Amino acid sequence: FEGKGDRLPPQKWKETKLPLDVIFFEGWMLGFRALGGVSDLSLAEIDKRLQAYESWWSELDAFIQLKASDHRFVLDWRVEAEEKMKATGKPGMTVEEAIAYVTTFLPAYETYLPGLSAGSKPALVVEIGRDRMPVGQ
Repeated sequence: FEGKGDRLPPQKWKETKLPLDVIFFEGWMLGFRALGGVSDLSLAEIDKRLQAYESWWSELDAFIQLKASDHRFVLDWRVEAEEKMKATGKPGMTVEEAIAYVTTFLPAYETYLPGLSAGSKPALVVEIGRDRMPVGQ
């Protein structure tokens, strides 16, 4: 979908054999929890849908949070990713499209990110700078 939520159809998913020792599960809203009573209408639907994920979060044995020093770094990172994708001949968004796309998610980051550490109890929080390297390490 040209960078807007790419996913393989289920018939192309790879199968694996159980048991597994470790599963890495990542996502931009991983660990975000519904707040209830969100007054911002644009976030009300997100808040409602986050409730369905509560059972998933309770299944996590450990949670590692890569915490950007400034959550707005995701704008630069997405533009960078799109540019790299296009450089390899894959379709991607323009700089303007990438910024507009990510900007739609920033209110969710600003609303749910403060409660991430407290609500999900990360086993490890690594703060990263604009260059994606650990800060103060």
